Amino acid sequence: MKRIILLSLFLISLIACNTREEQLEGYLYFKLIAIKLDDSSFIEQLIDSVRQNTANTNDQALVNYYDTLKREGLLNVPSICLKNKSDIKRIYVSQQVHDTLKGFKLHTLEDHNQKVHLKMIVTNPEENIYYSDSITELKVVTGKTYWKK
Repeated sequence: MKRIILLSLFLISLIACNTREEQLEGYLYFKLIAIKLDDSSFIEQLIDSVRQNTANTNDQALVNYYDTLKREGLLNVPSICLKNKSDIKRIYVSQQVHDTLKGFKLHTLEDHNQKVHLKMIVTNPEENIYYSDSITELKVVTGKTYWKK
């Protein structure tokens, strides 16, 4: 019994160490056209085809990204983009966070010369994959909203 408890504690600590948590800060970034990876049969067939027929590094990176999203349960989870000083990160968010942010519209922010500043606690289970279920700070500030077609 003692061995089972020790093994369980070891496994829990190992899992906890693999998921990093950090605070990200930046501005809500709008993409007018975004391709959403989900677990539909079409996407699955496309990924399987790429997996079998290519040695291209970029294609393999897409397959690995898809596989990681699937493994982490993030394929059908809403996401946002956050622009900070150095780059733009896609952050998968809980439905509660998504509902909080979906009211912000690009044209309204642009008409009023405003942008949305966010601070979020994110978990980072894999490199370049972020998930958040909480916003620690949300402010609408003066400035140009960032966006891309």
